[in-house]
Amino acid sequence: MTARSLLVLAVLWLAVPVAAQPVPPDVTWEYVGADSSAVLSLSLVHPLDGQPYGLPHPSFASFYIQRQGPYLSRGLYELDHSGGGGPTPPDSGAAWSLLRPNDANALYADDAGLLLAANGSPIDGVIRSTDGGATWEGVATDDCRGRPPDTGLVKTHGPGREGAFWLLPDVCRSDDDGLTWTPALQTAPGHLRRLDLAEVLPSAALPGGRLLMAVGGGVLTSPDGVTWAASSLYGTLSHAVATSLAVDRDPSHPYGGTAYVSAKGAGGVGDGARLVVYGSEDGGATWEPRGRFFDGDFGLRFLGGEPALTVLGDGSVVLGLVFPINGPLGRDLGPVIWSGDGGRTWAHLGPAAPWIGGRPPVGGCDPACPGGTWPGWAAHVFAVDRTGRVWAGTDNGVWRTTGPAWAVAGEGPPRAGGLSVAVYPNPTASGATVEVSHASRIVIVDALGREVASWDSASRVAVDTSGWSPGAYVVRVTGPDGASASAGLAVAR
Repeated sequence: MTARSLLVLAVLWLAVPVAAQPVPPDVTWEYVGADSSAVLSLSLVHPLDGQPYGLPHPSFASFYIQRQGPYLSRGLYELDHSGGGGPTPPDSGAAWSLLRPNDANALYADDAGLLLAANGSPIDGVIRSTDGGATWEGVATDDCRGRPPDTGLVKTHGPGREGAFWLLPDVCRSDDDGLTWTPALQTAPGHLRRLDLAEVLPSAALPGGRLLMAVGGGVLTSPDGVTWAASSLYGTLSHAVATSLAVDRDPSHPYGGTAYVSAKGAGGVGDGARLVVYGSEDGGATWEPRGRFFDGDFGLRFLGGEPALTVLGDGSVVLGLVFPINGPLGRDLGPVIWSGDGGRTWAHLGPAAPWIGGRPPVGGCDPACPGGTWPGWAAHVFAVDRTGRVWAGTDNGVWRTTGPAWAVAGEGPPRAGGLSVAVYPNPTASGATVEVSHASRIVIVDALGREVASWDSASRVAVDTSGWSPGAYVVRVTGPDGASASAGLAVAR
């Protein structure tokens, strides 16, 4: 090959556009609630089953309370809602009030007043309230106990699983809002710890949906929670544990959305990575590695603990890296990171604590870092509210982003041929307007992919949502040439 040919090839290579990496949202972090520390679990009220975010305020957390010394109190707390809820979360300085002295490694709360708190004890392993925490009853779970810190509490919604609660690690099921529990698991491949459970909702390619379970050694799948089978990830991880599952619930996806799982190993995963985030595009049956994390990534000397993983309403992924340290602090360190391309590339979510990678300064970021930087204490649990804010529970309290980490308002990007869709106001309580260009059909579907409204050959329609359940919907439009576009619609109350 001549020098001229090589020069031409080099010019052509340089001319190939390089895809820009997604840019994380411009957010900062703030401390929420006075005197909170050592968060065990955190729950936002769920207005509609199956949605990845709650009402505009947090509801409950279980943690220890301390002031410059030994623990003063531990149990289940509620954030002061004196602001009345509404579209604005409570002030960041609002106080937490003690509801119960019980610890809770897992929490569930809905807007009808049902509260479930599980701590793994064989006696009153689940405590239950139906009036928002005013009164409580203990539920005996002799055959269905958790095992702190592995206790998990999940509600499902697919066919045959409607309204069922599941308690880990014994995989027990309740069909009466947690009043009674029955062992469900009958057969499964041999495995160690059962750490997390998630549901893939029904879809065109998977009409029944399925359950996914993160266990020692990988991920298992089940149609009913009774019989479990190995996914492609199970048995392929050397000395690794699948720790946290999350599903991007996208009604337009043939399998209802992308599933994600984080897997960590003390001796490295695959090519020596300490942690790998895997993605599945077929409902959890097969998995591919996306993001790999090695010693030194994001300022950490090594990765440990059990990282939390969540998916935001726009499909982006948030991950909390965990770096255990020894010594008098007794806290886990780590940043919160974000991916906008399915887990392939990652960046800090908000300004990162400058001392990540080393020892924190004495008293540094207690309780808050200047300028809204991440305080540096590893996030063990995430929640996302209807305003789009991310909430995180750490060894040093509850934190949240000061603004939305994903765009709640619905406006899809323009497509070829000028096809476009916009929805406003969004969120809405009673009605919205949908404006489209070059569309021949408009369809609105709910979180389960069910059609709730449709129009033909319209450019502007008024949508009456007053009778709809609160939650997330998708507005799909189709052009004469078969092209499609979509936008989100959030219904609030």
